Amino acid sequence: MTDVLTVTLPLPPNLLNTSKHWRARAREKNAYYEAANLALTAQLKGKLEGWPGRVHAEITFYLWNKMDKDNRTARLKYVWDSLVRYGAWDLTPAERKFVTRGRLLIDDSDEFLDHGIPEQVVDRKNQRVVLTLTATREAA
Repeated sequence: MTDVLTVTLPLPPNLLNTSKHWRARAREKNAYYEAANLALTAQLKGKLEGWPGRVHAEITFYLWNKMDKDNRTARLKYVWDSLVRYGAWDLTPAERKFVTRGRLLIDDSDEFLDHGIPEQVVDRKNQRVVLTLTATREAA
């Protein structure tokens, strides 16, 4: 089992742009989930055997321009949802908490996930989010 995993995901869309139609936002969300799932599948093949249910995450955004703390934290919504959905695309939300094999993150609640405020670096040519996930064994 690997105790530390580093994954790179595409930069999630900015959720604070509320001027979009709900259907356009839903398409954007689903497109992000698909892209994140492809990235996770490519990076994590065979690395989740025995991965525990609780993780600590350190996050670094590589952005076009700097964002304030609360906007960076809000922008993580699709990232956490993608990590929870990885390995459980065919499960209902109720089933996801009980099937843990091959999963990266069981739920994005405090019981399973601990994280701080994301760091940020300006990189206009390669925008992305890098997560360093450390397995923690203690219960929440």
